[in-house]
Amino acid sequence: MRILPAVAGCVTAAGLALAGCSAGAVPASQLPHTVLLAYDGRPAAELVVTSGADSITIGTGTRGGPLVRAHTPPHSGVRPVLRTGRDRHVVWVGLDHTGLRGPADLRISLSPSVRWRIVLAAGAPILRLDLADARLSWLDIKAGFSTITARLPDPSGQVTATVSGGASSIGVTIPAAVPARLTLAGGAGSATLAGRSYTGIAGGTVLTTPGWPSSTNRYQFDLIAGVSSISVRARTAT
Repeated sequence: MRILPAVAGCVTAAGLALAGCSAGAVPASQLPHTVLLAYDGRPAAELVVTSGADSITIGTGTRGGPLVRAHTPPHSGVRPVLRTGRDRHVVWVGLDHTGLRGPADLRISLSPSVRWRIVLAAGAPILRLDLADARLSWLDIKAGFSTITARLPDPSGQVTATVSGGASSIGVTIPAAVPARLTLAGGAGSATLAGRSYTGIAGGTVLTTPGWPSSTNRYQFDLIAGVSSISVRARTAT
């Protein structure tokens, strides 16, 4: 696997190395705001976001493109940094300060050819998950977010999405006819599932759409912390 750039090096957004460039040799404000991780044909990988931001957006790239692309605006106060574990299965995305004053808006694009496990270990006011074209095996939102919006793909088997960090508002769409079960361990002010709305929901409540017990391809949503509102709605095909 090739990281473009490496944590201690610099490349252009196109992935061209700059000779003699290192984090110690170049001011942080001049380091690139786009980093890429080359796709190596792997079938599965895990993404872990380790730094908080003003907003975090995760979507899909193009087939044949990078495994991971992380980007912040050119004048952002932060820039993305990628690293991998020894087995190269896990990709960590963090942020370094640049000394600039622009917004800390982090955008991540994932290869649609890979089945992803996604972990959000750091929070933000806004989380956007535009994953309708992704391949998803697990979603684990450990950190707190004010607003979460998610477009999730067709599941292959059971896909579990866990929210343990708390949120004010969560809005999820899933493909039409895909069953879902919603476990509200911490309760909720309001919830909508399969067109039915509920209010004043006690902790431990479980809501289920028809067909969930007998379906192989389905979603399980586990909300560990309490939320103000959550909706899980069917998305019509376009």
